[in-house]
Amino acid sequence: MKHLSGWRSGLVTLAFVAFAGAVLAADFGRVTKILHPTVQTFDANGRSVGTLNASDVRLPTTIVQRGTSGELGIRVNGKTIYLRSLDVATAGGPSGGHPGPRGPNHGPTPNMPDCSATPPNPKCPAQ
Repeated sequence: MKHLSGWRSGLVTLAFVAFAGAVLAADFGRVTKILHPTVQTFDANGRSVGTLNASDVRLPTTIVQRGTSGELGIRVNGKTIYLRSLDVATAGGPSGGHPGPRGPNHGPTPNMPDCSATPPNPKCPAQ
């Protein structure tokens, strides 16, 4: 068996590290549960393309892509389909396992006063 020269083995190592880094960087998490018996599906551009029965998906499944409008792309029967994040429960990935697009504990709605402050905020309705 021939040994690779130093620069060739370095090149092979660099290619392997780059590939592994790309795989790890593309970790979008997993869909752990589909929250409705039937959910609407979308293409990568956010256009509706039909429906999917939750029973047709083997869970948990890996999220392989994100759509342009934030949809979660999963593989079903060898094809990537996109689901709204509101229709699924997720785990892992940058989403942190949140149930919706803004997640739990997202804070007050933008441009709305924090009415839980003490003393009461004068911009809040009387309680």
